[in-house]
Amino acid sequence: MSTTENGRTALSRRTSFTLAAKTPGRYTDRDFPALGLQVSPKGKAVWFTRGKGAAGKEFRHTLGIAALDGDGLLAFSYEQAKEWAAEQLQAALRPPAPKPEPDQYATLAGVWTLYIQNRRTKKGLPLADSTKKDYEKWYRIALKPVHDWRLAEVSVIAWIDFLSSVRAKHGEAKALYMANILSSVYSFLMGLDRIDYNPMTKVRLGRLFVAPKPRTTHIPTADLRAFWNGIGRTLKRRNSRDAVRLLFMSGLRLNAALGLRWDQVNLGKSYIYVEPGQVGWKGFTGVMPISDYVADLLRERYVMRKSQEWVFPKRTGDMDEGSPHMTRVSDSLAEVCESACIEVVTAHDLRRTMATVGNLAFGAEIDKVAVLLGHNWAVDGKGMAVSKSAITARYIQTELATLRAIANEAANFMLELVGERPMSEGTAAKLERAGLAI
Repeated sequence: MSTTENGRTALSRRTSFTLAAKTPGRYTDRDFPALGLQVSPKGKAVWFTRGKGAAGKEFRHTLGIAALDGDGLLAFSYEQAKEWAAEQLQAALRPPAPKPEPDQYATLAGVWTLYIQNRRTKKGLPLADSTKKDYEKWYRIALKPVHDWRLAEVSVIAWIDFLSSVRAKHGEAKALYMANILSSVYSFLMGLDRIDYNPMTKVRLGRLFVAPKPRTTHIPTADLRAFWNGIGRTLKRRNSRDAVRLLFMSGLRLNAALGLRWDQVNLGKSYIYVEPGQVGWKGFTGVMPISDYVADLLRERYVMRKSQEWVFPKRTGDMDEGSPHMTRVSDSLAEVCESACIEVVTAHDLRRTMATVGNLAFGAEIDKVAVLLGHNWAVDGKGMAVSKSAITARYIQTELATLRAIANEAANFMLELVGERPMSEGTAAKLERAGLAI
């Protein structure tokens, strides 16, 4: 480094670095055009550095007023400026520090895909496809607002506030559902030794998010006829009408009924084959008998079908773009109930209605009711849970015939209650014993 007559100083040309200075006074940019001496708004000469750093990137930095005796705060002497300039040059030539890799385990968004793919049930099995689909759905609906929260840093009170907002928007059951999913994510991370603490354990201690009381609503026996007549009177679309009648006469869960495919339905033998893990069947796999009434309903739909795959294909303009088949009948049920002047019911209330009617029809034979509803404890006893390849002629002739008799008995009893068929003496006697009148 050398000093010129007017106080200008320059480093080696190899560094492409220049240091310029001048005794305090009034200057203009015209005085030092080559050196690029910076002049403050008040006309004061100031120290600056300019040059090329790492990868040839140009830089320019201003220090402060050039002075003979600097105070090191606002004014800087030549020696002070020289020391500072050297530091600037070293910093400029130093290669940038590599950016730290993002921690994929830090946030819900980061770990979510890994969690969905690798989470195991209590039995050590991977999550069912239906469960994964439901988790993804509620991640988008309810968990998205907290997807970037750093899980290790979120306080218990923050989670309580969030879950309270979920409860206000989606109800008690969904708030508990989100709490369970979050707890499962924390447990997953603890198993990987990525986190040491699950705040959901403390959230549970407050008992603020609990399961709502089980819904017990069903259509009272005295209102069955009004509901049935309301279906035909109110629902003009065949899809809606058939869907509600199928749910009412079969007791199937909503997803099971609306998710039926034609390749599962055997109209000649009157049964449905339920594949492993199919949505809406709660683990049930095998042969599900259907009554003659339901078989006739499906047979008519098959003749007039518009889809080669789905029994209830999605309606044109259906808002649920994620499903190729119908997914709801809530609007239709509300119309029917209003027409029948009864309390609005859900699709699952129709399942409870079939259970109630079956209990009335079969008396103490509760296992028959359970068979109709596809409950596993009854299914195993009746031999229904068989593989598709094991549906032999002998099985069709014996076990299935017995099971279909149960389905037909319940269906015929229901049709008599709704006035679709004349009431038999046996049905009248059962109603009388139960203290019911229609």
